[in-house]
Amino acid sequence: MDILEQENKPTLSTQASKNLPLTKKDILKYLSELKPHLQKDGIKEIGLFGSYAKDYADENSDIDIVILADKKEFLERLNGFKALDYLNNLRKQISKRFHKSVDICDFYSEQKMKENKIVKGAIYV
Repeated sequence: MDILEQENKPTLSTQASKNLPLTKKDILKYLSELKPHLQKDGIKEIGLFGSYAKDYADENSDIDIVILADKKEFLERLNGFKALDYLNNLRKQISKRFHKSVDICDFYSEQKMKENKIVKGAIYV
């Protein structure tokens, strides 16, 4: 099930994105739309890292997403495999929106997230 219910209906912007090159701005705008819905499930931050965040993506680039979840709230709401399923559905939803492969890097500690070199330079919405 999509996090944004209106995702089930194609929109002009979704259809137009198939013909135009994907930009960092497009991805960040969509993440901004998702964020309030994700926060209800215990996700505190969502951001973009990797080639799209650093403006060197090409047609073969995937979309790299980082999330910071409140461990207690997220895992109480979605314990065990439900949490994994939730993140997988989020990955699929973003992939479907932009017709790109998506990787999600999830953290439950802000300190560990900031120390992680892979997500350094992430742009949060």
